[in-house]
This record gives sequence, C-alpha cells and structure tokens, in this order.
Amino acid sequence: MDGIKFYFWANNVDRIRGAYTSGGPDYFFVLHTIAYIFVPWSLYTYTAIVRDLRIWHRNKFSFKNFKSAYCYSVIIILALILTVSSQQSPHYLLPMIPFISIITAGLINDVSFTGLYPKTYKWMLIFRNILVVLMWPMAIVFLTYFFPTKNLLIWIPVVILFLLQIWSFLRLETKFQKLIIPPLITILAVGFVANTNYMPPALMYHGPIQASYLYNRTAPDNSVLYTYDYGHFETYFYPKNVSVLVYKEQLGSVLSEGSCWFITSEAGLNEIKAFNNEIITEQHLFPYKKLTNLSLKFLNPKTRESTLQKIYLLKIR
Repeated sequence: MDGIKFYFWANNVDRIRGAYTSGGPDYFFVLHTIAYIFVPWSLYTYTAIVRDLRIWHRNKFSFKNFKSAYCYSVIIILALILTVSSQQSPHYLLPMIPFISIITAGLINDVSFTGLYPKTYKWMLIFRNILVVLMWPMAIVFLTYFFPTKNLLIWIPVVILFLLQIWSFLRLETKFQKLIIPPLITILAVGFVANTNYMPPALMYHGPIQASYLYNRTAPDNSVLYTYDYGHFETYFYPKNVSVLVYKEQLGSVLSEGSCWFITSEAGLNEIKAFNNEIITEQHLFPYKKLTNLSLKFLNPKTRESTLQKIYLLKIR
C-alpha cells in the first residue's frame, strides 16, 4: 500500500504542497523555464500567446477556435498547478511542450503562408536575430574559454554550421524559411557544442559517477559497496554492484564486518577515520559538482574550484 500511495498521491500532491522541499514557489517559474527548455522557439511561443490573447480580447473572450482552446486549457491548468507548487523542476513542463508546439506552429503558419500579421512577422524576425546573436557567442565562449578545445572533430562541424548560418541570412527567400532555418542551425550548433565540448569534461566533475567507474575497475566482482553521508541515486546505477545506504547508527557494525568499499563525503570520511583510521587501505578523491545546478562560477575556470565538493572512494579492509 505504501508504494500505491506514493505512486498515485505522494509523488504528485505531496510535491505540490512541499512535503519534499522547504522552498517557496516561484510564481514566474513557467515563463522563464519555457525560455530555455523550448529554445529556439520560445520567443515565438511568447509572441503566439500575446497574439492569441489580443484575439480573445477582441472577441470578448469567446472561443471560436476550439482546437486552440483545447491546447490552452492544458497549458493554463498545468501552469497554474506548477506556479503554486512548492517543488518546481524544469522536466515538470514536458507534458506542456506538445501543446505549446501546436500554438507556436499555428502562429508560424499564419504569418508565413496567409499574409496575416505583417507586423508580428517583423517582430519574429527581430526575435530570431536576438536568439542567433546571443547563442553563437555562448557556443564560442564554451569552445575557447569555459572548456577550451583544439579538437578538429569539434571545430570543423561548428565552422560548417557557422557558414550555413551566414548563408541562411543571405540566401533564404520565403517567410517560412527565414523563421525556421536560422534558429534551427543555431540550436544544432549549440546542441553539438553542449554534447561534445561541455558534457564530457563536465562529467569528470561528477564525483560519485567517477568513483563508481574506479570501483568497477578495481574492486572484485563480489565486493560490497556502501554509501555513507551521500544519498544520491547515481550509485544505484553506475557501479557493477548496487550500493547499500548506511545510516549513522549502522556505521560501526558495517565497518566491523570486514572488507568492503565506501563512497562518502568529506564529513563521512572523517567519521570513518574517527572510528578506526587504520581500516582504510585505499583512499581516492573525486571533485563533485551537481551538473543540474549549472552556474557561471562552475563554468569559469578561475572560480570552478570554489564550487566543487569532495567525494571519496574508500577501500575498507
């Protein structure tokens, strides 16, 4: 019954009312989260919403397009729930994306093929240019400063995409092409840089995963792996043996049982040393940064060290 209660109630309602977090709601969460999870089309989405609100206002808020009303009903209901929720994560908006895509595509269709809303089309071109101007420098900064690389397998595709970007501004003719192709090239470039130049080196700073890899290489197949003062779920997936979480009151008995391995924090290491410093036969240090909490301090090589925590892999005799 506990599992059923969690799946149908606690995992949803308790998150909304703050059972898993103490932070208050961010009332602008939906607006600023769409800006980056729906890039490069998010500025078009905001334009579509403003356009539709003006149409509804002129129609005295009567719904003449019931397909549009259906899409907005889903968006509004989910947005209201997430706005008042005490726990807010970007992936909570994923069910909204298909409906946002429909209303955004509707606007692109109207301005591209019907000749309607010429002023809106001009604004969308401005938004397109803003996106391109902001995102290309960001990609270059990643390549040259945040995680500098001389790898031609990364640089050559980026240069090709940049040349295609210039071509798209000079040679495209139709409204639809001008609205779609330049942002598409931009997001392909940024996505390529993120997956080839950012994620591989950044993953080296995810200590528990790297500790799990070392455990896989050096520990015997039947060795027991524990985690102490570290409760994240990476160590249930990456090690060859699923880790067992040890609580403070269990630590002494576990350490007395014999040979095993530990993944723990700096505080956990000190507690194990206080119990018996001589039982630690191997000690490996890994820098740790939770990669979902991205920050400029971490990206900047000069300040990156200050954002890192310490994770240890220990062999206990």
